[in-house]
Amino acid sequence: MKSDGQALADLAGMLADPTRAEIILALMDGRAFPVSQLAAIAHVSVPTASHHLTALVDSGLVVVNQQGRHRYHGLASQQVADLIESLGAFRIRSGGRVVLSRQQYLLAQGRTCYSHAAGKLGVRLRLSLEQQGMLTSEDGQYRLNTKGAVYLRELGVSKSACTQPAKMCLDWTERVPHIGGPLGAGLLKLLLEREWVRRDEIPRNLEVTPLGVERIEEVFPLEP
Repeated sequence: MKSDGQALADLAGMLADPTRAEIILALMDGRAFPVSQLAAIAHVSVPTASHHLTALVDSGLVVVNQQGRHRYHGLASQQVADLIESLGAFRIRSGGRVVLSRQQYLLAQGRTCYSHAAGKLGVRLRLSLEQQGMLTSEDGQYRLNTKGAVYLRELGVSKSACTQPAKMCLDWTERVPHIGGPLGAGLLKLLLEREWVRRDEIPRNLEVTPLGVERIEEVFPLEP
């Protein structure tokens, strides 16, 4: 049996490879991808991507779903996504001034963090609910009060999402928490179903639609 130190070293080594890191970041989109698409994202050949995916699956970070003849890879759990997001936040905190590429800038505006919204968009949802007196925090978790639960239920967020405690997920670009857990997933589902945001060709990126600009301002306002 490996010691805790060896297990931690193995995990660090798994994420230290740039190709595996690119694959993991792509899977933070929350969807599952075939090896060919992940190879294109990581700018490597399919055999190379397949080799790295095998290692990631063996490590427990990634899982494979078989659908007919096709195999799709996704993150193993929300816990893995939380780990990656936290590592990203640590990089921002410890690295001094960071110059973002265009893609990184877009992801900082709005992106998926596995099952929920992150970036400026995700933080806005949290701030708005707090400012409207609907969301409270305690012991590292968020909870909707009755006012908040009724408000979001009327918008179409599920009862289970509104009643369960939500995880504080540290945002790697904003350096403050956004809403994770079932509530965060319910909010992202609302935004996508109402077509207030949409996914684009950049993995994880969430683009606010013209309709979304108006409706998010109305439903999730921020104090000046």
